[in-house]
Amino acid sequence: MRKFGWRCGAALGLAVAGAGDASARPPPAPPTPVEGLTVMGSAPPQVVATYPAPSAEVAPGELVLKVVFDQPMTEAGWAYSQGAGGELPPCLAQPRLLADRKTFVLLCMLRPDTRYAVRLNGVVARGFLNAGDRSARAYEFQFAAGDGEPVRTLDAAMRAAGLKDDESPIMGRGPAAGAIESRPPAAAP
Repeated sequence: MRKFGWRCGAALGLAVAGAGDASARPPPAPPTPVEGLTVMGSAPPQVVATYPAPSAEVAPGELVLKVVFDQPMTEAGWAYSQGAGGELPPCLAQPRLLADRKTFVLLCMLRPDTRYAVRLNGVVARGFLNAGDRSARAYEFQFAAGDGEPVRTLDAAMRAAGLKDDESPIMGRGPAAGAIESRPPAAAP
């Protein structure tokens, strides 16, 4: 019985003696990566690109106004208003946030020979918001519609803005065949 006690005490003494030696401890496990997790910084979101580009001249007619932010955004808020030095183009009531969660697209109509100025988050308190509910910095840009051949189709406007077929500014827009099939049946005579 005495032998047993001595062995336990010796083992315990070695364990306590090694506890202070950091080289005897195994290194901590690396953090486990988590898919889809977004860590929000302290900086408010800001615009990194637009279509049309600031000071650009584009064709009149249909236009997909595109605004790209530097961080993931939420579709809960947006704010477009007239900027200095131009008109606010007539657009649909609501933009669409694309799958990248950073790009908003909005269908608008441009008149020939007209200068436009768009201000984002300039009038309302919150407007465009990131995924952490932080308001984006105000941003303003101007562009002009020339007097050339107008853009007459949504597909042409999307190509001009560099968008893919599934990045339409119209929510729920599907292939033409799907739209035809979704029409309500005609009333029976």
